[in-house]
Parts: sequence; structure tokens; C-alpha cells
Amino acid sequence: MIDWTVSVGSLLQIGAFLIAGIGAFFALRTDIRILRHDMKNIQQEQIAFSENMQQLTTVLSTLAVQGSRLDRAEEMIKELRHGQGFVNPMRS
Repeated sequence: MIDWTVSVGSLLQIGAFLIAGIGAFFALRTDIRILRHDMKNIQQEQIAFSENMQQLTTVLSTLAVQGSRLDRAEEMIKELRHGQGFVNPMRS
């Protein structure tokens, strides 16, 4: 048989469960807001990092081209030191 009587203890227990549930809801809501804010910051940092990497790629490409130009210039100077190219025609 079911006892349908209501006591003060039962009411206090139901109230405590409701208050705990509402507290948990607001705590999770705050945590979700913080996580959203952190995700936005991470996305902004990732965009900035991506832009920096693109600039670094451009600089490295330019450096590689300059390196090949310097290698060619050194080769030309070496040939001129041996008398080839300017005074004597190039050997094939």
C-alpha cells in the first residue's frame, strides 16, 4: 500500500533537489559561456598564426630565390677569375 501523506521532510527534500538542479543548470550555463569565449579566442589566435605562417612562407620563398641568384653570381665570378666569359668566350 502507498502512503500518500506529505511531511515536512518530504517537502524539504523536494525543495533541496529543485535548488540543486537549478544551481547545476546555472553553473553549466556559465561554464558553456566561458568555453564559447575561449573558443573564440582560440579561433582568433589560429587565424593570426595562419597569417604569420603565410608571411613566413613568402619570406622563405624569397630567400630561396635569392640563394639561387647568389649561387649563379658566385659561379659567374669564379668563371671570370679563370678568364672565361668576359675576355675569352664561354666553353661549351
